Amino acid sequence: MTSPLQENMMKRIVATGVWAVVGGILAVHASAAVLSDTTDVAKVVAGKAVINYSQSAWESLASGFATPPVLTLSAFFNQAQANNLAQSNLLQDVQTGYSYSNQIYAMNGETVTNLPTRYTQPTTFLYPRGNLTNHVGSIGLGGVARFAVLGGAYGNLLYGDYTLQYSTNRFARGGSGWYLYANIPPAAPAFDLMEVNLVETTNHFTISGKLGVSWEVANLLYGTPGDTLAIVGTFTFTGYTLPLTTPVISRLTVSDGNLILRATNGLPYSAFSLISVTDVTLPLSEWSSAATGVFDGSGASSNSISINPTERARFFRIQQP
Repeated sequence: MTSPLQENMMKRIVATGVWAVVGGILAVHASAAVLSDTTDVAKVVAGKAVINYSQSAWESLASGFATPPVLTLSAFFNQAQANNLAQSNLLQDVQTGYSYSNQIYAMNGETVTNLPTRYTQPTTFLYPRGNLTNHVGSIGLGGVARFAVLGGAYGNLLYGDYTLQYSTNRFARGGSGWYLYANIPPAAPAFDLMEVNLVETTNHFTISGKLGVSWEVANLLYGTPGDTLAIVGTFTFTGYTLPLTTPVISRLTVSDGNLILRATNGLPYSAFSLISVTDVTLPLSEWSSAATGVFDGSGASSNSISINPTERARFFRIQQP
């Protein structure tokens, strides 16, 4: 049954065009207009989570399996890296430069495409402003951390392909209601968020807290009930609910036969598409994708496009969700 929230939820973002000539090349800059329903429902359109694991806390876990340290971090694959790997690669590929701290899990979009044996989930999160816990859907996060079991002698465990969710059912397990669900089989709640702090503004919100080992992981995976809600790190998710600024193609330069197209004022950490056409009179449905990417934390991006010297002109437009 469709809920009243779902019936009134959608805020649609539509693009309109502004043209500018830069260096003799006509570019189309995207701007955004927001159309609202009568109900003030927010739709999260971009975001990221930051996890800071405690190495010492991890190395004290799972004493029911063997004498600690049982689990040690052996790799971290961010969203972009993980999306291009099958589960066998996540389990085996050698990686350097990984860290327990500042692991970035970018938010997934409304749709995801998984390689075989991968389980990343889309973001379907909508909520009435001022009441984050009364939401529908969940927040999909991209990224996977790998922990070696006794240095890899007993294989590896993967933690990732998370969805950030809320359920009052977690109260019975000692949690706050907010938790990270790990979708890699055997799929189950991985961490309950403890000491949660919620901050909401007109265009973004944060959900932060401490990561407590879930009852399911402690009892059914580690076999150490005493690890239930053991704090193993901190978690912060920042989600953006409206475009903060209008994305614009700010600079075009030529280098080694390629057009370097830079954009600014995008929604931080949101995905974008760069679409292109040689005939600007064609409808938007006939424009083709020239590149895709994700705006950085300052809302900037850069793409390199091959130049076809036979074309008299090419038109570009940048779109964000």
